[in-house]
Amino acid sequence: MTRRPSAARPASAATEVPARFLLITRCGRAGLHRNWLSWTGPDRRPFDILLSCYDPPEPDLARPGVTVEYRPGSKVAGYAGILADHADRIATYAHVALFDDDIETDAPAIAALFDIASRNGFRICQPSLTLDSNFSYAAFLQNRYFVLRHINFIEMMCPIFRSDVLLSLRRLFEMGFESGIDLAWCSLGSPAPTDHAVIDAIAVRHTRRVAGEAARNGFHGGRSYETDIQAVLTRFDLPWFPCRPFDGIRPSGAEVSGRMCLIFAAFAVVPAIWRCRDDDWRTRLRGVAVHFKHLATARGRAGSVS
Repeated sequence: MTRRPSAARPASAATEVPARFLLITRCGRAGLHRNWLSWTGPDRRPFDILLSCYDPPEPDLARPGVTVEYRPGSKVAGYAGILADHADRIATYAHVALFDDDIETDAPAIAALFDIASRNGFRICQPSLTLDSNFSYAAFLQNRYFVLRHINFIEMMCPIFRSDVLLSLRRLFEMGFESGIDLAWCSLGSPAPTDHAVIDAIAVRHTRRVAGEAARNGFHGGRSYETDIQAVLTRFDLPWFPCRPFDGIRPSGAEVSGRMCLIFAAFAVVPAIWRCRDDDWRTRLRGVAVHFKHLATARGRAGSVS
């Protein structure tokens, strides 16, 4: 029997007046989401928070601007339920973030991310990752040469969507896959090269090892991240394209493009190879080397599909 999520609990009447932005997370009791709740600025926090708990929620999480619900199950399936149950509310925000609960950051940094996303009108973007983060793609590691880089792909760890774009992608979340949908969402529609970006001005730390929650998200019995990814690529007739930036924007506002310029700038992420103590340096070296390979050889951009 499928267990229905418990009713969302708004903390007070203050949540009835939505902020401009919304942060949603699928979180458990060991998550870092409490770090995102504190706000000491003179004005109201510019983003609301929806804590969708896969573990029974702790009773002290609800507060002004924070809504708590209990929704057992896996990550992407949970997001599919949220998009169905909260579509009208989501449509009232400018941008909506979906953060994993192992992202180490704070409310001012999240507010700054939303501000950058809004000012630039990004369809989908994400913060960069600190050099000591666990990572899948070295392209997302913070590059201090830039404030942001336009890129062909945004991963599932901490994306920020324009709300209408997120709602238009609901079918992706409902397909039953827990991995791979991020390889399609930047290609759906007719995106422009400047629609997607990794924001180097703000970095967050990814604390959990990549695929550390595989079993909880249903990857067992022969099912793997790779089988889900391949199924998504087959469904949309997409290649497993390389993740790479098209250009970078310097703090001065100058645009940096061209293969050799981006390769030179990428040396800023090389220290990531030895920065993380709980990850194998050889795996990290391979990830950084793949990033340089893609910068040197990859052509074109992700294809558009309808």
